[in-house]
Parts: sequence; C-alpha cells; structure tokens
Amino acid sequence: MLNQEEISVYAGNKNEYKTASLSFLRQLIKDIGLKIAVTDSKVSFNPGGPAVAGDPSLYFMSDQGKGLAVYITEGIPCRDSYRILYRVIKAMDDHHGEANQWMTVNIPYESMVTELAYRVDGRAKEWTYDKAAGVQSLFKAIND
Repeated sequence: MLNQEEISVYAGNKNEYKTASLSFLRQLIKDIGLKIAVTDSKVSFNPGGPAVAGDPSLYFMSDQGKGLAVYITEGIPCRDSYRILYRVIKAMDDHHGEANQWMTVNIPYESMVTELAYRVDGRAKEWTYDKAAGVQSLFKAIND
C-alpha cells in the first residue's frame, strides 16, 4: 500500500513552490504598481492537501474601483506546467468576480504585467521591463 509521501506529487518541494510562487506574486504586484495606481493588495497561499502543490493567489484593487484576483494554477502535464488564472473583481472580498481568464507562464514577463494592468485600467501603457526572460524560468527549479 502507498504511503502519503508516495501519493503526494509535491512531497519534496511544496515549501519551495510556496516560496517561489509567493515571491513571484509579490514582485508582480510591485511591477503592476509601476503601471497603475494600486490601492490595496493581498498575497496568500492555501496549502491544500498532500496530493497538490497548493494555491498561491494575489488580490489587488486599483484607484479605478476595480481590481484582479490572480492565481497560479497547475496545468495539464503535457502542456504548461503552470498557468495564470485571473478575473476582474469589484472588491477585495469579491471571490466570484467576472469571467475567468487564462494565460500561460511561457509569455514574456513584461507582457504579463501589461496585460494584467490593462485589464484593470485601460489607460495602462506599454513599457519595457528589464527582466524579460519569461515567467516560466521563475518556476524552473520547482519542475527540475
């Protein structure tokens, strides 16, 4: 019979995933804040059970009266290993929001920041980010 560690797909690196994903979301909100006026934000992590990596999330509001809920999710193994789920929200405690939207972590980081900022404030303008290596590299250590 299998024990809990053998069943868990993330038995050895759940804490590493938590650290990396929360660090990524904290940097993401700082960089979105360079494009739009962020008035409130919250980064959190739901560890879930032994068979999942956990659910890192970011909620933030802008001065335009709307914000985003952003989640890093596990994707289909044969495709993206991680994906970004986001939706427009009307308040920090809005856990329903508008329709879910998805993006891959394989896009350049500055494109992700611009897209998320634009979803909240259509006045967000294109800009250049000096860490344009792509988001997936942030999670490379977790997948190796």
